[in-house]
Amino acid sequence: MGGWRAARLTLASLALAWLVPGTGASAAAPRVVSLDLCSDQFVLAMADAAQVAAVSKVADDPNLSPLAARARTLPKHRGTAEEILLLRADLAIGGGFARRATMDMLGRVGVTVLRIPPITRLADLPAQMERVAKALGHPDRGARLADDIRARLDGRARPAASGATIGVYRPGGTMPGEGTLVADMVSAVGYRLLNIGRGARVAVPLEVLVLQPPDLLIIDSRRGDRPAMNQAMLDHPALRPQAGGMAVADFPLRYWFCNSPASSEGLDVLEAEIARNLPASAGQGRSR
Repeated sequence: MGGWRAARLTLASLALAWLVPGTGASAAAPRVVSLDLCSDQFVLAMADAAQVAAVSKVADDPNLSPLAARARTLPKHRGTAEEILLLRADLAIGGGFARRATMDMLGRVGVTVLRIPPITRLADLPAQMERVAKALGHPDRGARLADDIRARLDGRARPAASGATIGVYRPGGTMPGEGTLVADMVSAVGYRLLNIGRGARVAVPLEVLVLQPPDLLIIDSRRGDRPAMNQAMLDHPALRPQAGGMAVADFPLRYWFCNSPASSEGLDVLEAEIARNLPASAGQGRSR
């Protein structure tokens, strides 16, 4: 229960910053547009609602963002440079999914552009939050939320390393490998990813996965509202619980799709799902 209570406190801190516009605000907070899903989450966590010119068209998708509820009433854009120019924003924030050509063009016409590169470790998140908060005109707010996350990460009791392996399978037959936020979060709760190499999208055919299964397979991209051919493979009989000697669990993609101000909450959710679905004997006598 302690982990879930801490998770609620983290989101409560973010909500307080959103609901109290005057806290830590600069006298001239810039009008801001967020260019992609990952930068949306920093803006939603730390900007005043009144200063947000627009967020991306997927900012209110609860499957992709833990802060989706805050974006429901905000203006959305489709990502074109012309549309963004008409918003007359002072500041544009772009993450790993933002179009480089759009950011370059905005900079040429005098819009301040803040590029926030993707980060793959939760430990690097507080410093990035402070950088974005300063640009938004709310350095005190960013420092407070960053300190909350540092305390949350430092206060977690790191479990003893388990011999069990975790795999994350996605539509199209890909798995995230080492050097990703997924790997960092799995390690933080005491497990290790199936050894498939490095990178966010390592191709792993279903046949290979069945022949070399992890102890627990996590499905994080199952969406009933958007059926697609490449998603159908996630319902293959070989991926059902206990098929092929592996357990299967679901986990919300939104917690590790981007390294966002709410990602640390995902550690408690991940830990609970693993505890619920992974047999106690998993990993004993097995090497991957």
